Amino acid sequence: QAAAINGNGVMSDGTLIASTYTLANSPSNPAVAANTPSALALTWGANSNPGYTLYQVAFSSDNFQSFISTPVPFSANYTSLGATLTGLVTGTLYTFHIAARNQYGVETAPAILSTITSNGGGPPGTLLAAVTDPAQPLYITGTINSGRTVILQAPANAFAIPVTILISSRSAVPQCKTGTLDAAIELTAIPETQPLFPIRIGIAYSVSEPGIGGLDTLTMRRHDSASNTCVPLETQVNGITSMAVGTSNHLSAFQLAQLQPQSAVGAARAFPNPLYTKNQGYITFDRLPASARVRIFTLRGEEVFDQEASGSGLAIWRAVNKTGRPVASGIYLVAVESKGERQILKVAVIR
Repeated sequence: QAAAINGNGVMSDGTLIASTYTLANSPSNPAVAANTPSALALTWGANSNPGYTLYQVAFSSDNFQSFISTPVPFSANYTSLGATLTGLVTGTLYTFHIAARNQYGVETAPAILSTITSNGGGPPGTLLAAVTDPAQPLYITGTINSGRTVILQAPANAFAIPVTILISSRSAVPQCKTGTLDAAIELTAIPETQPLFPIRIGIAYSVSEPGIGGLDTLTMRRHDSASNTCVPLETQVNGITSMAVGTSNHLSAFQLAQLQPQSAVGAARAFPNPLYTKNQGYITFDRLPASARVRIFTLRGEEVFDQEASGSGLAIWRAVNKTGRPVASGIYLVAVESKGERQILKVAVIR
């Protein structure tokens, strides 16, 4: 404000000439509050800045040489003293710039923080899942270097021994790939072992990526190195989270692919047959028409299973009856029906 004083020492009313804000202080004490395979929670101090001070968070995986991302821009009018950043690649060094800006849009020098996303100690861009106590269930998720988010879930006692599972991206499995969709990962156990019970594996997809096709026929396949063939897996596709989750009784390479159903029941097959429930978990029926009815009977005619095939022509039987109880060892008759046709198969269960 400016005012005038006359010869008698009387001051006039003040006139507002201009107003301004002092510069914001750089945020203080940047720190990592939580570190997971693909997410980091950051915090910082206000450093005497007022509560309306705006903050920006930018990060880079090459020290701001070429790759820069700004998940929290000044334009978001963000005033909190912490932020959680997701979708980061596992085991990767990130540098963060946390800057403050006053109400006149003047930005101060950023506070700088560098840290590595946790991945269990594997190579950058991979994910290590450590099963230190086999009696405990396992759940881990992260974004690997292909940019895909993956999930691994195992029930308690799925492994007989403590084991570390390395999850990594890989090129498409030629035997499993259909079209141009290139969505593959590999699971490796250290030391080498296989699960006693089925585990669940998730691979993220994008509806806009080449070759994705229809979601009702999108299926996860497992590469069987012994026969150099691909085994279709029971797959649940979540269109909201864009995640395809397959159930597998084996660790190997996994690929998302299109699997078209058959037009008739004549090609239906069942595997493994016989089923050793101790380490195989379930029987897969494939090469079925979509929505084909699959019924399973004891040799005395008792129905123990009744299910429709998926859109890909798959059905899974976990060797339990309709009440969820394990069936006895023995021979079972399978009736596959679709559009007035019927195919009879025999399967064996060995406990």
